[in-house]
Amino acid sequence: MKSKKIFEEKIALYTSFIEEKKVVGSSVAYYQQEIDNAKYYIELLNENKMTPEIFAKLHSRDRWDVSKLLKNVTWLCSHCQSNQGKKRPERMWDGSRHCTECDNELTRRTGGGQSDPFNYTFKK
Repeated sequence: MKSKKIFEEKIALYTSFIEEKKVVGSSVAYYQQEIDNAKYYIELLNENKMTPEIFAKLHSRDRWDVSKLLKNVTWLCSHCQSNQGKKRPERMWDGSRHCTECDNELTRRTGGGQSDPFNYTFKK
């Protein structure tokens, strides 16, 4: 299943970092948490148990990855819950995108290694 590939690759990469001792000290705990999160996302997605409430608690970086795997959902503004369409939100390469109803910033290009905000939620 293609949907798991993003997270399976992350698990394999981060596991190799730990096993090959490429990370040490407190970094090991960070990478282990990332591995555990990826496994959790795979489980939720496989069992169709990803909810807007769980999604809202994810880091923006993870919401971008999970959003690629959610099918047949309607995207909503996380602030006012207005319909933003069925097409999956895309990253901005310049400027920003705002809600059509409340003008809440939905996403913007932050540049560099920063995670672009993902201020959407969804309904099935």
